[in-house]
Amino acid sequence: MDTHALSEVKALYSSYDSLIEEVGADIIDNRFEKLLDCMNKFICNNNWIEMLYVNERLLLIALLDYYMDVKRLKSLHQHINEINEYKSKAYEVAWILRRKPIQILQFPMTKNQEAAQTYDEQLDYVNEQFVFSYIMSFLVGDIDLLKILAESDTKNNVNDTASIKGFVNTLLYYLKFRNCGAQELELMLMAFDAGNVVGRSSKDSGNH
Repeated sequence: MDTHALSEVKALYSSYDSLIEEVGADIIDNRFEKLLDCMNKFICNNNWIEMLYVNERLLLIALLDYYMDVKRLKSLHQHINEINEYKSKAYEVAWILRRKPIQILQFPMTKNQEAAQTYDEQLDYVNEQFVFSYIMSFLVGDIDLLKILAESDTKNNVNDTASIKGFVNTLLYYLKFRNCGAQELELMLMAFDAGNVVGRSSKDSGNH
């Protein structure tokens, strides 16, 4: 991260000054670079390089807002030294959704009205789509969900396929059209993980 950007934000928003000193510029910079890399890869993987860019200032402010929330949580619950990974991810993506650092550079030029409408719909919710992919990567790692769904269809695992599709569609809809609070997102992340544990236990029990 450009050190000038951090200094500029500190100058414009004095409330962040003590926060940066407390958290540490190096820690903030490391998290910033990781998020920036994730966003740029997301843009590249979707072939949107000429249409989108990451506004680094907005991303930095989102990140500082995240750390401010973490600071408040620790001050309210003094027995908490470190927050868990679900809470951390939930507060992080909640601020990305609010600040929307992925910005539209230009819309694609096309005479095909249907294609233009598709592009508009995709780009209008590009931050939500990034958060969706970011959350799914956190929940399932590098697993290809589309491949899982295809294999489930092939094996006629109707219930498994419907459950995964239902979760994916509901999550994306929720990110696009609902107010996504950090508490709700944290509960969703924990529920998904708990469902995985229960599912694995059920399968293991059935194999005995």
